[in-house]
Amino acid sequence: MRRLLPLLLLLLLSSPVAAAGDPAAGNPVAGTAELPPSIAGLPGRTYHYDIAFLWFRRLARGEFYLAPGDTPGIWRAVLDARTLGIAAWLTRDREQKYESLMRLDGQGRLHTIWHSSTIYKGKGEKRRGRTKVYHYDHEARQVRVTVERNGMVTEGDPMPMPDGKEPVDVLTAFFNFRAGVYGPLEVGRRVVVPTFSRKGPSDIVIDILPRSDWPSGYRPEGDVLFCRVTLDQEVFNTGGGHVYVWLDRRGMPLGGVVENVLGMGDVRGTKVREVVNGE
Repeated sequence: MRRLLPLLLLLLLSSPVAAAGDPAAGNPVAGTAELPPSIAGLPGRTYHYDIAFLWFRRLARGEFYLAPGDTPGIWRAVLDARTLGIAAWLTRDREQKYESLMRLDGQGRLHTIWHSSTIYKGKGEKRRGRTKVYHYDHEARQVRVTVERNGMVTEGDPMPMPDGKEPVDVLTAFFNFRAGVYGPLEVGRRVVVPTFSRKGPSDIVIDILPRSDWPSGYRPEGDVLFCRVTLDQEVFNTGGGHVYVWLDRRGMPLGGVVENVLGMGDVRGTKVREVVNGE
């Protein structure tokens, strides 16, 4: 069960939005229409997704939002996902939270400042969490990883950034991707984005597939961008399976599949509703 929630990450990456009820979200940002494509029109919205796996029709649910930071040009993206019902009982009420702090430059490109992932388990006084943070130090050209567990913080050795590349975390990568920062969103293109895993430098590979290459089991209707995304296998524990996401022409995700999770079958995600300004 512990590898199922990251599908929400992939589904929601392409639609950064502001969560209703989050104090950092507030009202739509003034001058939103003047913001670059990576974030324009997105603050003030919440997208909700359901996850299905095996006999669980609603294994998990998640919310995702984008909010302005404390200073101009800084943005914060947060994904919070948790298991439901009997799945919550089986996973000890597992909640998984991803957060990225990003800097927006004058060309509309987002750069990672830090990216964190936190896993919570338990309820009440028994609730415990573990947080891993990737600190992207672009000036020193290195990435540092810290882990906090039960109030204790440990730090690994700094990992150098590859020469001539600017790595970003997976959230920032998809914001830039859907905005065309890495090039036009055209069928047949392959986009390779440098990132980091716990092992060091890695790549996110995005293939925009022609209809003839769509897997037979996943054929959404309408005019969509159908993408195959390849990440480090440890993220999804797919055992060699692929990850697919289909987006509308605005870059908003409509659904997605992680193949062969845990060797037991596919995990499917579906958008269920969209909330604007908490209404």
